[in-house]
Amino acid sequence: MSKPPLAIFTPLPPARSGIADYASELAPLLAEHFELVHVVEDNSPALETEHGFEVVALSDYLADESRDKATPRIYHQGNNPDHAFVYKQILQRPGVTVLHDFVLHHLLATMTLGQGDLAGYEDAMAYDHGRLGVEMARQRRRHVFSEYQQFLLPLNGRVLDGSLGLLVHSDHAAQRIREQRPDHPVRVVRHHLAPPPEGFTPDSKEAARERLGLPKDATVFTSLGHITPPKQIELALKALSEARERLGEFVYVLAGERNGSYDIDRHIEAANLGDRVRVTGYLDLAQFHDHILASDAIINLRYPSAGETSGTLVRAMGLGRPAVVFDYGSFADYPHNTAVKLPLSAEDPKPLADALVRLATDEDFRDRLGRNAAHHVRSEHAIEKSVEAYRRAYDEWLRPELAASSAPPAQHSTVAANPALGLERAREAVHDCRATITEEWAASYFDSHKKRYERTFARIPTGDESMSLLELGSYVGLLDALQKTHGYGRVVGSDWDDEHPVGRLQDRKASDGTPHEFYNFNVEAHRFPFPSRSFDVVLCCEVLEHLAMDPMFMLSEINRVLKFGGVLVLTTPNLVSARSLEKALMGYAPQLYLVYRRDRSTNRHNIEYTPRAVHVLAESAGFGPVRVETEDCWSDPSPAVMKLLKDHGYPTDQRGDNIFLIATKRAEMIDRYPAEIYDPGQRLILHAERSAIPGG
Repeated sequence: MSKPPLAIFTPLPPARSGIADYASELAPLLAEHFELVHVVEDNSPALETEHGFEVVALSDYLADESRDKATPRIYHQGNNPDHAFVYKQILQRPGVTVLHDFVLHHLLATMTLGQGDLAGYEDAMAYDHGRLGVEMARQRRRHVFSEYQQFLLPLNGRVLDGSLGLLVHSDHAAQRIREQRPDHPVRVVRHHLAPPPEGFTPDSKEAARERLGLPKDATVFTSLGHITPPKQIELALKALSEARERLGEFVYVLAGERNGSYDIDRHIEAANLGDRVRVTGYLDLAQFHDHILASDAIINLRYPSAGETSGTLVRAMGLGRPAVVFDYGSFADYPHNTAVKLPLSAEDPKPLADALVRLATDEDFRDRLGRNAAHHVRSEHAIEKSVEAYRRAYDEWLRPELAASSAPPAQHSTVAANPALGLERAREAVHDCRATITEEWAASYFDSHKKRYERTFARIPTGDESMSLLELGSYVGLLDALQKTHGYGRVVGSDWDDEHPVGRLQDRKASDGTPHEFYNFNVEAHRFPFPSRSFDVVLCCEVLEHLAMDPMFMLSEINRVLKFGGVLVLTTPNLVSARSLEKALMGYAPQLYLVYRRDRSTNRHNIEYTPRAVHVLAESAGFGPVRVETEDCWSDPSPAVMKLLKDHGYPTDQRGDNIFLIATKRAEMIDRYPAEIYDPGQRLILHAERSAIPGG
């Protein structure tokens, strides 16, 4: 039986990348199950290296369209520039992403700001963090910026949304993804224990020290990998300096490449440890393993972390070396009997100093910890388990028949680029819809709202059979018209009637017998009964003004069920229209419709909004760009009022009596309680009220 095809997009050795090594180590085992091709960046030095498996340059691979279309993809995504081409391909075609670093901010900054692309950086920040992200990006251009900010803002949203499924190496990373995308498929596959390099024999500690010229009887502490500030080398130096008299003879080895922008020698000198510290420079794999064997303990303190799992730490623990880590991030996954886990503090060296003294002086403790580490890693991080996880991901997420049905929810919607219907066709659609209405009450309502329907239909982007639309507060005849005129394959309606159960109702039918999905739920209190990123368009027409308590709940749920790039079309009466101003000047209430109903029906306007307030709601809910327009749908404006405004210098734009908002989802919700809409002191009250609402 022929093996299924699989393309893996990744850097490969000789790139000095742990992910490149990771991919090459997995390849021989994956090749037993797949017809494997590795795709690397054009002009990659990996093309000149013998790997024992097929390696193809990106442009050459993409040129063979028939092969590309027939081959599912796995992406190895990291946070350094070697992975820029991988990131771009994820946005082009969905596949399974192995997210080695939860934080991708450094990569995005390099790809945009590093190339002088300031607008690209703003766009990346807007996608994940909306209006506030744009402002932070602009502040960075003014040099108001902290390096730590990049760790707090992961900028991974486009990768999450462009993936059919995600593999991560830690529970910590999986949990953070679920917090961002609760419905997105994610699975933990432990970073495998790499096989030793060819020709390497794991012999004794003494033999390794002899090869490396390290003292036979000293305690050897080692930090592995590229020397950077997040490795907390400075903290280790301070701890060793503090504990120097208690440690006896020791050597601290920095087994990795120097960082040109980080003067490690200055910190060594400040700690007065010049006679106890060795800096090796770049090591090949054989030398790297020798340094692990020569060690008594590994110091692996990463903070802040990009959400990565340390492959070097896995190697060291697999070889039975005890380690000191922070009980933080991915390192918190290790059982307490496999490593010394310190509370997170990059300032206080004492806990580390005490831990190093115990490791140096308590041989039984050190040996027991090393044995536990080796047993745990060789079992839970076995490379065969990684291969099985990849096979399972392929079967569940990548087989062509599954990928075809799974791809649409994971991709961004393109509906925002589609043309709107236009007024002429909208008038025809509304006329045809009116002809189907037989109920007297419905006909009366429809006739009074005819102009608003026309203006709304005209602004809704057209779709196709692959796209879906949700209307909130629906009249079933309009659903039929929307499907026919705008071309959406799926049109879903909703309403709220507390005499019916929450959830899906029996499909309602238009006058010609056309069935439509229809749901009953309270948009102000119930989680919408749809998975996240289900729809390309949501219509919220003449609903907002009926809400009594918490409009941002509805906006947040609209954001959730819309795909990224999906469109919200919202209409509501304009409280500051020329019509409302005229009523106020004549001594009447300015609202369009504000009457009490003795049956406590929601069919009254609780609050009417201004164009500015609607704009604030949409931006706070993660939408942008936001377009707000007004038109007179109920009556013509008073010329006298418009002249009065103009004569006294007041703005005359946006004075139509109905507001039309068209906005694109660019981010998750930004501000749950925007200050212009909510009294901050009421937020806890709103939470308490919702807890008493069924389904709230």
